[in-house]
Amino acid sequence: MAATAQPMEARELTDLMVGHLKHWAPANDTRYPWARKSVADAIRQWMVEAENADVLHAAGERVLPLLLTGETRCGKTSTMVEVARHYDVPAFRMTMGQVVGQYMGETIRGVKAALDEAASAATGLWILDEVDGIFQQRGGGDNSGCAHEWNAAIGQGLAAIESLPAHVMLVATTNEPAIIDRAMLARFCRVDFPPWSELTEPERRAFARSHKHEDAWTADSYAGVVQAARAARVKKILGHHDTDR
Repeated sequence: MAATAQPMEARELTDLMVGHLKHWAPANDTRYPWARKSVADAIRQWMVEAENADVLHAAGERVLPLLLTGETRCGKTSTMVEVARHYDVPAFRMTMGQVVGQYMGETIRGVKAALDEAASAATGLWILDEVDGIFQQRGGGDNSGCAHEWNAAIGQGLAAIESLPAHVMLVATTNEPAIIDRAMLARFCRVDFPPWSELTEPERRAFARSHKHEDAWTADSYAGVVQAARAARVKKILGHHDTDR
């Protein structure tokens, strides 16, 4: 009897798929980020729904794409890369800056082309970073031609997101949720990373440990911890280099 083919691991799938992708790059992050339990639980629940999208779709229930909000460097993208690794799913990432064109129509065509790539793939977790760069609030009272083009383009982008097949696991991130169009916010399952100012000392220490530099927990922001951790790594690397010479 012929041997049963073994399923490919996420790394093999990523290598196979990347040659066919024009807008997406593999999302590789070697960190194991920390997130507050309530955030982790919400993301875990979303993954349960995403993995059972076909069952929910058959019952008339659509899985909403995920929107992660939070301050710069709080771990939104790296958390989802780790989630993908845990579920053995290849992760791909695209920033909105990669598809911005001279005209709004060009930009939305780029977004739709990227979503079409995700839709045609058999599997994957697709991370749209910095969506506030495009999906900003539409002007209600502005009747200019530019405003009409903006409103139409946002509508087309939302329609493209809503028309994605059930199996597409789409995640968007932003550190500016207040400026995102309300219609877009309504179409996502939103999970908010807490502000740094709200974290307890143990939580700040845990975040700093996830960057392998617990002493940085006294920094004034997520970004401050990340910067301090990098500075410590660079100092250590250069110290070893000077010793070896």
